[in-house]
Amino acid sequence: MSEVKLENILKFHNLDPNRSYLVLIAVDKTPPHLALISEQMYYSVSSRGVKQGIDANMILASLIRKKVPVLLLELNILFSNEALQKEFSKFSNLKHGQSCLLPIIEIFCNIDAEYGKAKFVFELIPKLMKNKMIRKIHCLGMESDSFTLKKYGQREIDMAIKNAAQLC
Repeated sequence: MSEVKLENILKFHNLDPNRSYLVLIAVDKTPPHLALISEQMYYSVSSRGVKQGIDANMILASLIRKKVPVLLLELNILFSNEALQKEFSKFSNLKHGQSCLLPIIEIFCNIDAEYGKAKFVFELIPKLMKNKMIRKIHCLGMESDSFTLKKYGQREIDMAIKNAAQLC
Protein backbone atom coordinates (compact mmCIF):
# COMPACT_ATOMS: atom_id res chain seq x y z
CA MET A 1 0.00 0.00 0.00
CA SER A 2 1.30 3.41 -0.89
CA GLU A 3 0.17 6.95 -0.20
CA VAL A 4 -0.91 9.25 -3.00
CA LYS A 5 0.00 12.92 -2.96
CA LEU A 6 -2.43 15.13 -4.86
CA GLU A 7 -1.19 18.58 -5.84
CA ASN A 8 -2.42 21.71 -7.62
CA ILE A 9 -5.81 21.37 -5.98
CA LEU A 10 -8.23 24.15 -6.93
CA LYS A 11 -11.11 25.59 -4.93
CA PHE A 12 -14.39 24.18 -6.17
CA HIS A 13 -16.79 26.63 -7.79
CA ASN A 14 -19.34 24.62 -9.74
CA LEU A 15 -19.89 21.35 -11.57
CA ASP A 16 -19.29 21.19 -15.31
CA PRO A 17 -22.40 19.43 -16.69
CA ASN A 18 -20.25 17.87 -19.42
CA ARG A 19 -17.81 16.17 -17.04
CA SER A 20 -17.71 13.23 -14.67
CA TYR A 21 -16.05 13.41 -11.26
CA LEU A 22 -14.59 10.85 -8.89
CA VAL A 23 -15.57 12.19 -5.48
CA LEU A 24 -13.72 11.50 -2.23
CA ILE A 25 -15.93 12.48 0.71
CA ALA A 26 -14.68 13.06 4.26
CA VAL A 27 -11.04 12.85 3.22
CA ASP A 28 -10.11 13.59 6.83
CA LYS A 29 -11.41 10.09 7.68
CA THR A 30 -9.81 6.78 6.81
CA PRO A 31 -11.17 5.51 4.52
CA PRO A 32 -12.95 8.34 2.71
CA HIS A 33 -16.32 7.62 1.11
CA LEU A 34 -16.26 7.40 -2.70
CA ALA A 35 -18.86 8.42 -5.26
CA LEU A 36 -19.21 9.41 -8.89
CA ILE A 37 -20.87 12.50 -10.32
CA SER A 38 -21.76 12.67 -13.98
CA GLU A 39 -23.93 15.21 -15.78
CA GLN A 40 -24.56 16.74 -12.35
CA MET A 41 -26.05 13.50 -11.00
CA TYR A 42 -24.66 11.72 -7.92
CA TYR A 43 -24.03 7.94 -7.61
CA SER A 44 -22.89 6.15 -4.48
CA VAL A 45 -23.19 2.87 -2.61
CA SER A 46 -22.78 2.53 1.16
CA SER A 47 -23.91 0.43 4.10
CA ARG A 48 -27.12 2.47 4.01
CA GLY A 49 -27.92 1.67 0.41
CA VAL A 50 -27.48 3.01 -3.10
CA LYS A 51 -27.96 6.60 -4.23
CA GLN A 52 -28.51 6.89 -7.97
CA GLY A 53 -29.20 9.91 -10.13
CA ILE A 54 -29.58 12.35 -7.25
CA ASP A 55 -29.00 16.04 -7.91
CA ALA A 56 -25.27 16.40 -7.18
CA ASN A 57 -25.58 20.10 -6.39
CA MET A 58 -27.94 19.21 -3.55
CA ILE A 59 -25.44 16.65 -2.17
CA LEU A 60 -22.53 19.11 -2.47
CA ALA A 61 -24.55 21.87 -0.76
CA SER A 62 -25.19 19.49 2.14
CA LEU A 63 -21.49 18.62 2.39
CA ILE A 64 -20.57 22.32 2.35
CA ARG A 65 -23.14 23.07 5.07
CA LYS A 66 -21.75 20.22 7.20
CA LYS A 67 -18.15 21.36 6.50
CA VAL A 68 -17.13 17.94 5.21
CA PRO A 69 -13.77 18.01 3.39
CA VAL A 70 -14.23 16.74 -0.16
CA LEU A 71 -12.00 16.20 -3.20
CA LEU A 72 -13.53 16.17 -6.66
CA LEU A 73 -11.32 14.65 -9.34
CA GLU A 74 -12.61 16.07 -12.62
CA LEU A 75 -12.22 13.37 -15.23
CA ASN A 76 -11.40 13.59 -18.92
CA ILE A 77 -14.40 11.43 -19.70
CA LEU A 78 -18.14 11.75 -19.41
CA PHE A 79 -19.87 8.61 -18.18
CA SER A 80 -23.47 8.28 -19.29
CA ASN A 81 -26.09 8.28 -16.57
CA GLU A 82 -27.51 5.16 -18.19
CA ALA A 83 -24.21 3.29 -17.71
CA LEU A 84 -23.93 4.49 -14.10
CA GLN A 85 -27.53 3.53 -13.31
CA LYS A 86 -26.92 0.06 -14.77
CA GLU A 87 -23.76 -0.52 -12.71
CA PHE A 88 -24.95 0.96 -9.40
CA SER A 89 -28.28 -0.90 -9.60
CA LYS A 90 -26.33 -4.16 -9.19
CA PHE A 91 -25.61 -3.18 -5.57
CA SER A 92 -27.57 -2.80 -2.37
CA ASN A 93 -26.22 -2.15 1.11
CA LEU A 94 -22.48 -2.76 1.41
CA LYS A 95 -21.49 -5.72 3.51
CA HIS A 96 -18.32 -7.00 5.15
CA GLY A 97 -15.57 -7.45 2.54
CA GLN A 98 -17.04 -4.94 0.07
CA SER A 99 -16.39 -1.24 -0.53
CA CYS A 100 -17.92 1.83 -2.16
CA LEU A 101 -15.16 1.53 -4.78
CA LEU A 102 -16.70 -1.64 -6.32
CA PRO A 103 -19.16 -0.07 -8.79
CA ILE A 104 -16.65 2.69 -9.60
CA ILE A 105 -14.00 0.11 -10.53
CA GLU A 106 -16.55 -1.69 -12.73
CA ILE A 107 -17.29 1.57 -14.56
CA PHE A 108 -13.58 2.19 -15.18
CA CYS A 109 -13.05 -1.43 -16.28
CA ASN A 110 -15.35 -0.67 -19.21
CA ILE A 111 -12.55 1.65 -20.40
CA ASP A 112 -9.58 -0.56 -19.48
CA ALA A 113 -9.54 -3.85 -17.56
CA GLU A 114 -6.28 -2.72 -15.90
CA TYR A 115 -8.35 -0.55 -13.53
CA GLY A 116 -9.78 -3.75 -12.06
CA LYS A 117 -6.47 -4.40 -10.29
CA ALA A 118 -7.09 -1.43 -7.98
CA LYS A 119 -8.58 -2.52 -4.66
CA PHE A 120 -8.37 0.90 -2.98
CA VAL A 121 -8.76 4.46 -4.22
CA PHE A 122 -5.08 5.15 -3.54
CA GLU A 123 -4.34 2.41 -6.11
CA LEU A 124 -6.90 3.70 -8.62
CA ILE A 125 -5.81 7.35 -8.63
CA PRO A 126 -2.22 6.70 -9.83
CA LYS A 127 -3.62 4.59 -12.70
CA LEU A 128 -5.98 7.43 -13.62
CA MET A 129 -3.09 9.91 -13.47
CA LYS A 130 -0.84 7.68 -15.59
CA ASN A 131 -3.58 7.43 -18.23
CA LYS A 132 -4.21 11.20 -18.07
CA MET A 133 -7.80 10.61 -16.98
CA ILE A 134 -7.75 13.36 -14.34
CA ARG A 135 -8.23 16.83 -15.78
CA LYS A 136 -8.26 18.86 -12.55
CA ILE A 137 -8.66 18.32 -8.81
CA HIS A 138 -11.07 20.52 -6.86
CA CYS A 139 -11.70 20.74 -3.13
CA LEU A 140 -14.50 21.71 -0.76
CA GLY A 141 -13.98 22.44 2.91
CA MET A 142 -10.19 22.40 2.59
CA GLU A 143 -7.61 25.18 2.48
CA SER A 144 -4.53 23.45 1.09
CA ASP A 145 -3.57 23.08 -2.57
CA SER A 146 -2.14 19.63 -1.84
CA PHE A 147 -3.34 16.54 -0.01
CA THR A 148 -1.86 13.15 0.85
CA LEU A 149 -4.40 10.37 0.81
CA LYS A 150 -3.82 8.08 3.77
CA LYS A 151 -3.38 4.39 3.14
CA TYR A 152 -5.79 1.88 4.65
CA GLY A 153 -6.89 -1.71 4.21
CA GLN A 154 -10.05 -3.78 4.01
CA ARG A 155 -10.16 -3.94 7.81
CA GLU A 156 -10.68 -0.16 8.00
CA ILE A 157 -13.35 -0.33 5.29
CA ASP A 158 -15.19 -3.12 7.15
CA MET A 159 -15.09 -1.09 10.39
CA ALA A 160 -16.46 1.98 8.59
CA ILE A 161 -19.29 -0.11 7.09
CA LYS A 162 -20.11 -1.61 10.49
CA ASN A 163 -20.03 1.75 12.27
CA ALA A 164 -22.16 3.51 9.63
CA ALA A 165 -24.72 0.69 9.68
CA GLN A 166 -25.06 1.04 13.46
CA LEU A 167 -26.00 4.73 13.17
CA CYS A 168 -29.54 3.87 12.02
